[in-house]
Amino acid sequence: MDTYDLVSKHPLLAILRNVPLEKTIDYAEAAAQGGAPFFEGALNSPHALEQITMLRTHFGDRCTVGAGTAITVERCKAALDAGAQFLLTPGTPLDVFSYCAENDIALLPGVLTPTDVATSLQFGYKTMKLFPATTSRTCRAPLTAPTTWPSAA
Repeated sequence: MDTYDLVSKHPLLAILRNVPLEKTIDYAEAAAQGGAPFFEGALNSPHALEQITMLRTHFGDRCTVGAGTAITVERCKAALDAGAQFLLTPGTPLDVFSYCAENDIALLPGVLTPTDVATSLQFGYKTMKLFPATTSRTCRAPLTAPTTWPSAA
């Protein structure tokens, strides 16, 4: 499932990367109060799955919580079981794309090259996260169809 509506509603994504478990709610409350009720729990960080569950329990529908660095189907399943509402990838892992497309899972793919963009479009993902954002003009120049959202490295 494409994430255009989700990202349009929340253009600022707060990433929880290596946030100590005991500071999770304080960090998220500050971000939400500052206008960023849209979170990515980085799956390559300690406690990411537990933090996703904590945020979903604490905020309920007041925030949207996703899981980033979803580079394997196993990570995707674990994140969804923890309560993730969408997934993000730092590239275009075909098994993850297939899994998400077949199961109608919201995915925001990270793209760097025109090939990444083409792969994302092939699977129906028209909204993409430029990763890292410094390549945005280079990657976007020859492609007019995708909607892209910059991301800091």
